[in-house]
Amino acid sequence: MNIFNNHPDFCITTNELQFFAENNIEFMEFWTELCDDLQRKDGEKACKFGDLSKMKSNCQHVIGDVLINSGNEEFAWKLENMTNVYGSLTVKNTQELENVSFLRNIRQVANIKLDKIPAAGTVTQKPKEEEKIVVTTQTDLFIIEDEYYEYGEYWLAGSEEKETNTGGDGEEEEANGAEPGTGGDEEESGSSLTTASTETTTIKSSGSFCIEGVVIRFNPNLKDDTALWNWEPGNPTIFDIQYNPLLNITDFCYLALHLLNFDVNIYGNLRDCECDTVRIEPESARYYSNCSKIMGGTYTAALKIMRVNQSTDLSGLLKLEEISGSLVIYDTKIENISFLENVVSFTNKDRWNYSRMYNEIDISNNPKLKRLGLGSLKAVVPVESMNIKTSVKFTNNHRDFCMTTSELQVFAENDVDFYARNDAKLCNDLYRKDGEKVCYFEDLSTMDSGCQHIIGNVLIDARNEQFAWKLGNLTHIYGSFVMEGTQELTDVSFLSNLRQVVTLKFDLSEKQLTNAFKNMKHLIGSLVVNGSHFKSGKFLAGLETINCDNTGFFQWTSNDNLSEIGLLNLSTVSCRVQISSNPKLKNLNLSKMIPTPLETANYTRIDVEISNNSPDLCITFQEMSNMIHDENVDIEVMPEKFCEMPSSNSTMCNASLLDSGCSLVQGDLMIGASNEENVEKLRSVKSVFGSLTIEGTNLTSIDFLDSLEVIMTLNQSAILVRFNENLVNVSFPNLKAADFIIPPVTVAGCTFESSLVDSVTLKYFPRNCSTVCVPSALYIGRETDPTEKQLTEMFKNMKHLIGSLIVTQSKYKSGRFLAGLETVDCYNSGYFQWTLNENMTEIGMPNLTTVSCRVLIKSNVNMIQLNLPNLILVESSAVNSSLIDVRIFNNSPDFCISILEMTHFMTHDYIDLYQVHGTYCEDFENSTVTFEKKACDLTYALWEPVHSGCVVVLGDILILPENEDYVGSLESVETIFGSLILFNTTLNDTDFLGNLKHIISLSEDYPALIIENNEELLNVTIPKLQKVLSPTPVSIIVNNNSPTLMKNPSYCYGIRDKVTDSDTWIVKFDEKDCEDVEKAAATTMAPEKPSNGGGSINLIFVLAFVLCL
Repeated sequence: MNIFNNHPDFCITTNELQFFAENNIEFMEFWTELCDDLQRKDGEKACKFGDLSKMKSNCQHVIGDVLINSGNEEFAWKLENMTNVYGSLTVKNTQELENVSFLRNIRQVANIKLDKIPAAGTVTQKPKEEEKIVVTTQTDLFIIEDEYYEYGEYWLAGSEEKETNTGGDGEEEEANGAEPGTGGDEEESGSSLTTASTETTTIKSSGSFCIEGVVIRFNPNLKDDTALWNWEPGNPTIFDIQYNPLLNITDFCYLALHLLNFDVNIYGNLRDCECDTVRIEPESARYYSNCSKIMGGTYTAALKIMRVNQSTDLSGLLKLEEISGSLVIYDTKIENISFLENVVSFTNKDRWNYSRMYNEIDISNNPKLKRLGLGSLKAVVPVESMNIKTSVKFTNNHRDFCMTTSELQVFAENDVDFYARNDAKLCNDLYRKDGEKVCYFEDLSTMDSGCQHIIGNVLIDARNEQFAWKLGNLTHIYGSFVMEGTQELTDVSFLSNLRQVVTLKFDLSEKQLTNAFKNMKHLIGSLVVNGSHFKSGKFLAGLETINCDNTGFFQWTSNDNLSEIGLLNLSTVSCRVQISSNPKLKNLNLSKMIPTPLETANYTRIDVEISNNSPDLCITFQEMSNMIHDENVDIEVMPEKFCEMPSSNSTMCNASLLDSGCSLVQGDLMIGASNEENVEKLRSVKSVFGSLTIEGTNLTSIDFLDSLEVIMTLNQSAILVRFNENLVNVSFPNLKAADFIIPPVTVAGCTFESSLVDSVTLKYFPRNCSTVCVPSALYIGRETDPTEKQLTEMFKNMKHLIGSLIVTQSKYKSGRFLAGLETVDCYNSGYFQWTLNENMTEIGMPNLTTVSCRVLIKSNVNMIQLNLPNLILVESSAVNSSLIDVRIFNNSPDFCISILEMTHFMTHDYIDLYQVHGTYCEDFENSTVTFEKKACDLTYALWEPVHSGCVVVLGDILILPENEDYVGSLESVETIFGSLILFNTTLNDTDFLGNLKHIISLSEDYPALIIENNEELLNVTIPKLQKVLSPTPVSIIVNNNSPTLMKNPSYCYGIRDKVTDSDTWIVKFDEKDCEDVEKAAATTMAPEKPSNGGGSINLIFVLAFVLCL
């Protein structure tokens, strides 16, 4: 979004800023300020922050830089109702404050500054022994040229011309000469606030709205941080919590480090985060001198280093041996990172012992950095669960930056993904710490025969083949290897020790690549061809299969000379397909390629995108047929036209020249009164590459299309059947794929062709019809301008809608204008969609009973409930595909779904609750739901004998040593709307779960079923289990119990087979899927119990539930 060059007084309201921030809107140009108007459309109270002693206590939205210090801390209670701050939020230098419970309702801090450097900074005094002033900045929206933007904070680490700059010792110098504890440029309400100024005048208005960093520092009596435990930032947020001498922050650390959008910069308190998610800056370096292992959060880096220089003492990091998570080093003035010379491995398990979604080593923007110095590095472990490689990025460092052969060897052996390869080169250094011999490849006749590592392009030909024996000890080549034109060599036994060829240069010819790949038929891993100079991919002509485990890429992007891909032998690709931004690409020439998702992979769907290539690019019918061969392939973007059909194919017919015996039809097939007598010719048709229209006929049935399997168009809707007054039987029994199915049955005069509802199209809507058909979708959006009253009148007779219903970016508060609607039939492929409706608090369609559509309800920032009490998703009878997915996420933080609504979503097995986020609405005491059997509310209670006889449970059931004697009363439980956790008990079996059928959790913090640390547990069976749902990647974990469970894989399979037949990763026994449990059992080697990781997991589980009690 761009907002610029408007009136000088142009401003945005708090409502608008709140919306932009909550939805993480990105701006390239954003020239505005906050309006002075305190009125809000929603009636919530807005105030300006001034003298806190005089400020009202009911303010929900506070405009200004909120500062709590010793001058006003006695009035901090007045902020208890505050939910949003438009400015900054700082708690510092308090004397009596012991907790921050007055912030328990805060949801967002958003800020814009345009009239000066984008930083409203607080000047805070560091400990006396430091005798320095620290300027912290909190603005994140606008970025000064050449600065580094990261995670909602703005670092002043730029040129020395700025008045706030980095001194020679790496410490930030005093801004504007302000004395500690006194006002600088601004002073109000008795609080100290200094804005750091600078001579920089060029501002790049780029970046995105994020929640501001939270700063809590220098509070000598602060002990209680529990108010922070319930905060859930909507955007990446840094918590700066420092120099609070009585504050034990470890509990908050454990919570924050596995949650999305939390990042921490915590040190100098009574107890900190120890060696988790470490930030090294000049101020914090001395607090991290005893870490042998640093662990990152689930979503945050393990170690970040910034703003340090050669004089900063980083020797404490010499004890570090393992980094579990990402390493990020930026904006430093160091020459190497030899302080990490003892690091042996990069791993990827978080504190929960889960694999992270990604791992990276990002070393960028360090202008003096010439070397790494990772002399001990041995392993860079990929993300195990999805085989995602660690990405390595070296950019904008010193022009002489290089890697040693040892470092490049480790990166290559661990199969990392290099980005910006040309920013790194190989060092001109033949020394290796392991003592192995390194040589340059020059004249083979004079080269030493003991070389194990060779730098250069190794060429064996007729001129030097007699000396090839000298390569007998060669293990690694840093360059390329080519053998051609030899006369006497009969074998390549001289390469018997060669393990690896790796290069940082990509200047090979097509001929060299063809020779290198000539024997390769099967590739395991991604194939990425990006930014190359090649005209085709025929150098891979022998390739037959590619296996990326559904998560990697078959990618051809930004190749300026590429006119075709040309892999005529390639048949099976189990990868995501992306072919884009190749300006000369006119043909794919992938006639045999079939995207084939692996059923055994963690992710069973793959997507296909072919976009932004030459405008002349076409796709053949065969290629298109192959693309849609598997129902688990999502076609996202395709070329805009088909290639001309070969005239020699007798089974392919042109739609305008249709004849008997055709199985494939090219073009738009139109059946009307003029040609309906010839429809019997269509009985053999299986595929139509074009659209199908049946309009204005006297047909009574379309059974002549019973063989039709596929309809695919590239730029229009697929099927339209209308105005056929005698047509009583409409079905496509074998139809497997259509890009969009237009409702096949319409009532004469009851079709709304316009799609968009606005004041112009209002008069064309068929108001008297109870059943209305929409050719593409009934679309209510930003352009929809009628009032709710007008829409209610317009739709009052409509009870049945055939086609998609899309309500997006509308102005309405609810969907009650559709209150009379009873059914929506999208034939399982269209959408029941409600997205980006800023004012909408509910959908509110109590009469809606049946929907045969994909469900998408997201990004409605004020939506707190669905109010769809009677909605049940059912498969459409008109098509063969029955899978319906449901996605409900990113709505109001207060969004909840009722037990009744969730029960309805669970009605059929073909409903895929792919993504449902929120909480459950009601407790059972006030619920309108009527249960036939006893229901119990455990939201704030442990399981006790009083709950005996419960069949339906709302809340988490936690079984601990103190209540394990009561598990017999669980025998009646059938459905849990929450999680089930058995932790640290002495139970021998789970027979008490004999009637359990459903565990439906909405918590993103922990899995739905956890059975952990039960050392005497010998038997885990849940015989009637049918469905386990959880937003977490792994829904069921069984860890660290009796070794017996790992010796018999039937326990794992027995649970998994009941809840899924495809998502093999959702059940883990001691971090292994069932197949790995079976392999381990077959070797008769009982797995060791997790040690450190298990203990960490346990602590978090207990903590998470203690908070709820």
